Amino acid sequence: MAWLTEQLPALPGSGIIYTLTVRDAELVAKWFQEPGIKVRAYTGQMETEEREELERALIGNRVKALEPPSRWEWASTSRIWGSSFTIRLPDP
Repeated sequence: MAWLTEQLPALPGSGIIYTLTVRDAELVAKWFQEPGIKVRAYTGQMETEEREELERALIGNRVKALEPPSRWEWASTSRIWGSSFTIRLPDP
């Protein structure tokens, strides 16, 4: 994650950083937010309106990446993203 923290700001456009669980999505998003990178967790536990706003932010390049747990079908088929990564954190 340290390497990606250094590289992510320089990558073109927006992207997806897949995680395995909601917990991981939230932890990894916080990790990237610490140095000021606009990354947001995106989970089914969010209200529909919040998820839709995040989708618009991703499409509009207003966030660098979204953090959905597991494979997010809409993201993978909707358009070609600037970057896509998968991160697996160790079990707590």
